Amino acid sequence: MALRRNAGIRNVVFMTDTFTVNRKWVRDLCAAIRKDAPDLRWMCNSRVDLVERDLLSEMARSGCKLISYGIESGDPDILASTRKNITLQQAEEAIRVSKEAGITFFAYFIVGLPGENWDTIRRTIDFAVRTDPDYALFHIATPFPGTTLFEQAAERGLILNQDWTTYDEEKGGAMRTEYLSAEEIVRARKLAMRRFYFRPSRVLRELGRIRSLSDLRSRLTAGLHILASS
Repeated sequence: MALRRNAGIRNVVFMTDTFTVNRKWVRDLCAAIRKDAPDLRWMCNSRVDLVERDLLSEMARSGCKLISYGIESGDPDILASTRKNITLQQAEEAIRVSKEAGITFFAYFIVGLPGENWDTIRRTIDFAVRTDPDYALFHIATPFPGTTLFEQAAERGLILNQDWTTYDEEKGGAMRTEYLSAEEIVRARKLAMRRFYFRPSRVLRELGRIRSLSDLRSRLTAGLHILASS
């Protein structure tokens, strides 16, 4: 709270991957924020199996404006292969209670994991469209050395090169799957972005959120970025 008092900071991002892992700590923090910095706005990351409606409501009352979840895949088998130990049912519940709490949320998905094919990618896209998070990001699976994904991909002969310029979560090119080439994975990401963001209902919703010229500019910039990358 000293940052708020001494430096006038009003926006804070908690960069920990699992902000809600200790729920008592989160509740204590929310109470302290409401007491000492009631106008603070903040955001965080968490997991879909570590949130619940009451906790999110407390976070919203203390100024939490955005939360991000890594859902990874809408295909249950691909999701299980990530060893993240979450289910699609937990993801749907987290999305539902986040909406009820009034917290804007990002859902992160990955395309091109080992075992991925066009059917599993369509399930991921369909899941994102059906559950309709506020924002969705689709990243290309990237086998950075030292990760479990790198070990899995190396064992299956899926790594294509060690050109680090191709180890990019948007442009891809470092890895294929058993069923998809690197180029097809890039196309899959572009398809996911277009299908999620250019639905008529989605476009109308974003237009309805415009309250100022600044809002208009930011949405136009975001739209142009999506078009350029898809």
